[in-house]
Amino acid sequence: MLGFFRFFLAFLVAFTHMAVEFGNPEYIAFDFSNGAVIGFYFLSGFLVSRSFSRFYSKSKNPCKDFYLDRCIRLYPAFFIVFICATLILIAKNIDLNYSNLLFELLIIPSNYTSLLPTVKPIPVAWSLGLEFHFYLLLPLLLKFRNSVKAVVILFLFFLQFFIFNIDGSLNDYGATKSYCQNYLNGTFFCSSKISQLLGYKLMPVPLLYFVLGHLLQTNKKLFDNFFKIFLLLSFMFLIISADTGSLKNYMVDDIYLGTIFIMPMAYLLITTKVNIKFDKIFGSIAYPLFLVHYPVIWLARDVLEIEFLYSFSIFFSIVLSYILALLQDSIDKYRYSLRGFGITKPQ
Repeated sequence: MLGFFRFFLAFLVAFTHMAVEFGNPEYIAFDFSNGAVIGFYFLSGFLVSRSFSRFYSKSKNPCKDFYLDRCIRLYPAFFIVFICATLILIAKNIDLNYSNLLFELLIIPSNYTSLLPTVKPIPVAWSLGLEFHFYLLLPLLLKFRNSVKAVVILFLFFLQFFIFNIDGSLNDYGATKSYCQNYLNGTFFCSSKISQLLGYKLMPVPLLYFVLGHLLQTNKKLFDNFFKIFLLLSFMFLIISADTGSLKNYMVDDIYLGTIFIMPMAYLLITTKVNIKFDKIFGSIAYPLFLVHYPVIWLARDVLEIEFLYSFSIFFSIVLSYILALLQDSIDKYRYSLRGFGITKPQ
């Protein structure tokens, strides 16, 4: 059922962004997209670590082959959506910085170009850049004992809590406009909070969720004991944040509630291995849906000026995601033949 769960998380991200961009933030009790991204990080840490372990046991050059495999898996859909989104922005007469576009295409620097006050064809690409950092660190992580990894997780977790609760004058750049108002005119950075940038987007703090997933894959017994402490701390930090006033920052409750509810759901699905029909199909369109929903939002609202924005955007995003998934399925046949073994379950 992990495939459906990944689709569910991608849908939460897409719908939340649509509600904000279409001027209906009241449709969401809290920003589901942030908690969903936390779930993605955790799942990725688990699944990618499992995949890398297979390369380590079956490949003569595990690191090189693993990185090549990841690029073949992620780049085709990313490149197609990137080109289409760039054309949409050009059609909207948006000024683009072409040197920054090159950094976006490389994916890894996109975790840092989110700091720049320029429009990105794929606004969520920063999270892929963060994920690639985890790929690069994965061989190094395997050299450490799991107890050391647990200490690293706790250190990053407490660092995140500190960032979320620093003085308000440092926690906000002072802009009053929302994300959707600022993004397309290139001033999003001015409305971003330090807590969002350092506690959620940029290296190294968000890596704690990847390392949590990695710990589950490498030592489940240690993870089971450690995860109870982690959830208890998250609940305590949520309460403390109400007293410190940091809950006024929407990012804080989104992250902690996502940790308390979404990560345990992911854990249960990983460990119980529930199967549902069409799970593989749902899983295959999760990544394309994550990429394509923002360009579809712009297309529907600003280019085509569709009346039924939600219906069109959701339906068209899913259709495009399915087409991209079919294309990726053909590419994956080559990917599997290149690496010499098949898919890494669970899906």
